[in-house]
Amino acid sequence: MKTRTASVLSVLSVSWVLSVSSLTHAAPADDLAAAARKLADAPNYAWTATTEIANAPFPAMPLEGVAEKGGFTVTTRTFNGNTSQTVRKGTEVAMQNRDGEWVTMEEMRPQFAGGAPGGAGGQGGGQRGGGRGGWGGGMLGGAGNPAEVVAGLAAKIKDLKVADGALVATASGDDAAALLAPGGGRGGPAPGGARYSSVTLKFWLKDGALAQYSTHTVGTFTMPNGDEREVDTTTTVEVKNVGTAQVDVPAAAKKKFPH
Repeated sequence: MKTRTASVLSVLSVSWVLSVSSLTHAAPADDLAAAARKLADAPNYAWTATTEIANAPFPAMPLEGVAEKGGFTVTTRTFNGNTSQTVRKGTEVAMQNRDGEWVTMEEMRPQFAGGAPGGAGGQGGGQRGGGRGGWGGGMLGGAGNPAEVVAGLAAKIKDLKVADGALVATASGDDAAALLAPGGGRGGPAPGGARYSSVTLKFWLKDGALAQYSTHTVGTFTMPNGDEREVDTTTTVEVKNVGTAQVDVPAAAKKKFPH
């Protein structure tokens, strides 16, 4: 009797442990959201982003970014030998125009009244290489603060799986458009004339924080003349210098922020 009772208690004990384990082990989506929050809570960090467009006549587009908690985010983009910077604080954005002068979004917008591809760069974007949501630029092009970008994606991803040491999500058609739409959009054409047919997102975590992620988008882009071009874009973002990054905001840029 004592042996049988001990066996029953042992089974119950194992069942309880397995039950608690299943409840306390976070799902991949929860892990991703927590990783984004952990990075956002860091006092500062930097990142590098490289965007490659398949069969494009120009080389990969590198971008360097640095952000501080509750403060400024500065991104530096290099394209065709030209370098431009964008500074963001909250919802306010200042960027360099083609002449290198610092302007606000409101001051920049008239220069694109004719409908330049990608717009003026969007929140944290840049006037070169596409705007927010455009091909090769904007938030998914590495110009967005990684903690914010990934937190937004984590909230919209329907199915996230673990594969080859990464968290992976795929979507196509309307699901891809909805996933990549800014904010809570329902999909459809993205800013800059882009239409997404498929997307693959990969996220790598280290010590529970976001360390790297990549976005692979396929679709079509509407050119200024109305022609459509198929585009296959991959952006890889690597986070670095967490807690030791230096945020250097040019004096001329600071003057564009009233607060």
